[in-house]
Amino acid sequence: MPGRAALVTALIFDRPLCMACLRDRTGFSTPFVEATLKRIQKMIAVEREEARCRGCGTNGRVYAVHRPSETVPLAADARCAVCGGPIRYGEPTVVVQDSLVHEACYRVPSDAVDLVAEFLRKTPKSAYCNICLASICKLPYEKIAKATARLRGLSEFRVLIGGRCYACQRPRVTVGVRPSGEPGSSDG
Repeated sequence: MPGRAALVTALIFDRPLCMACLRDRTGFSTPFVEATLKRIQKMIAVEREEARCRGCGTNGRVYAVHRPSETVPLAADARCAVCGGPIRYGEPTVVVQDSLVHEACYRVPSDAVDLVAEFLRKTPKSAYCNICLASICKLPYEKIAKATARLRGLSEFRVLIGGRCYACQRPRVTVGVRPSGEPGSSDG
């Protein structure tokens, strides 16, 4: 699927095309092209406008991706899946399970414990429930539950019963980085 999205993006990059031309050039069905455009829209802004198609010359609805300026995020919702910061044109990024991630935020963890610990360290003022951690880390709930159980034994992390999860805003059992100066932290 990522290769198909790359093909559609390459076809409409700075060159508006109508749906008929997109279908003809990719060999995809209309619903598949539309689904691919929606997927691309998650990463970069896809413009839909009434204009002349650069493929066949007809006037009508065309789709295009224009080169963004370097100070503008790729799309309104283009955010790093790890740090939550905006992803801007020209920044080195990687795609991790259909999500964009800053290259500096990406590291292949050796196991679920490393993945959860690294994520929590990058969001030190937030605590998360296991359900949201499973969704964020794209791992099964069982692996996340085992990982957070192992993290409980480390003084760097704390578990709050009834704490509000940063992601879902529900009171749950949450895991987060222990603030420095709090009893049990490695700094205090």
